[in-house]
Amino acid sequence: MTPNTPSTWPDWLSFDEEFGYLFSVVPTSLTTRTFTFDLIVTDGAASVGETFTIEINRAVEMTKTFASDYSDSNGKIIVSCSDFFTFNLKDYFSDPDDDTLSYSVTRFNGSALPSWLGVSSEYVLSGTPGTNQGEILNMLVSVTDNRGSTLNVPLEFFVGCPPKDMGRMEDILYLTSGQEFKYNFIYSFEDYNGQPITYKFNGPSWIGISGTIMTGRPTDPGTYYGTLSVCDRFAVCLEKDL
Repeated sequence: MTPNTPSTWPDWLSFDEEFGYLFSVVPTSLTTRTFTFDLIVTDGAASVGETFTIEINRAVEMTKTFASDYSDSNGKIIVSCSDFFTFNLKDYFSDPDDDTLSYSVTRFNGSALPSWLGVSSEYVLSGTPGTNQGEILNMLVSVTDNRGSTLNVPLEFFVGCPPKDMGRMEDILYLTSGQEFKYNFIYSFEDYNGQPITYKFNGPSWIGISGTIMTGRPTDPGTYYGTLSVCDRFAVCLEKDL
């Protein structure tokens, strides 16, 4: 086998004449991308020849990480329930040969995407999750050029819905003046993703919260109003008026 175009044998390519194998580790710095060779096969009495071409296709590249655009959330891509969300996959990939790229997105386990999330013909992910569709959505993005080179990259969305009110806490709390009260929120609210919940109360100064326990000692009889904020780790909150 002899090189045709270019006329010199590439130093990254080896040929075993006895068994007819080609071996190579293609360097990424190649400037020439197309190579042709003349192959002659003979048994000593007769021979046959063929010219064939090897084209070098550079791999699809990721130009930046998904997390790079979400530094304000520690690299977490947070989708808030009931809010419209878009994510353009083409912002993150390129092809050094300017080949046409196509994209596919599935859950990491191969199952279908949630019903609220669509993929447009321009490869933009978009949709509005419902208030009960919170989850950690693990996906796999596959980017393929028109010559068959594929890059697979995991993509993770944190779909944050306000914690769920389990209906165990009344809107009105009846307290006794001068007596301390305690209320434990632990069974009253639940996070859809199983993430930790924090609590904050905006109301009378004699009411405080430590962890999941609200305590206080009312000083004077009367009707008092306040707002309990129940928040997940991404500051997506449920507001409950008391």
